[in-house]
Amino acid sequence: ILTRAVNYYRHFLTEGADKRLHLPSTQSPEYANAEDCSYDLSLLRWGASRLLELAAEKNLDSSSEPLISEWTDIQNRLVPLHANANGIMIGKNKELTSSHRHWSHLISIYPLRTLTPLTKANRDLIETSLDHWHSFSRALQGYSFTGGACIAASLGDGERALSLLNGLKPYLRPNTMYRESGPVMETPLHGATAMQEMLLQSWGGTLRVFPAVPA
Repeated sequence: ILTRAVNYYRHFLTEGADKRLHLPSTQSPEYANAEDCSYDLSLLRWGASRLLELAAEKNLDSSSEPLISEWTDIQNRLVPLHANANGIMIGKNKELTSSHRHWSHLISIYPLRTLTPLTKANRDLIETSLDHWHSFSRALQGYSFTGGACIAASLGDGERALSLLNGLKPYLRPNTMYRESGPVMETPLHGATAMQEMLLQSWGGTLRVFPAVPA
């Protein structure tokens, strides 16, 4: 399934003058269309990387899996996410300028973790991106706060993770269901996930125990 998903992207990747692989205009969910859309670049980068990991686990080489060279090329030459002083952009020449309830342009941070805070530059980019996303409050919903909490937890910032998670409370009903335009249950489940991210994380080959526990 993952091979077919990555193949879908391969059909409309183009090489730019910079020798990087680029995507034409696609949609960042519920926000805008953009070339080199961060949402799609993040999914493609994760997909190619995961396929290479699976091939290595199965001891496959180019003779038994001819697409290994294609996945490697994507991993090496896919254009980086576009970013500016306000953090990760929606895509090329398109930045976040209004409130956005989803963190679709930030999925490289969470849950894909293709962008991690292991270097100061990446940490600063993640912090700036989170700050800018939540600086527009009008359209934020309950899952905007659970998503923000998970990103803060990935930074090891338990105090901010808890503060953001508390933003979910007004949306919860006494029966633990969630109310926006109607009752649903996935957002409370993601609230539970956010708490788990504060207590235990596994990424980058490391198991992190109590990585973001607030005082």
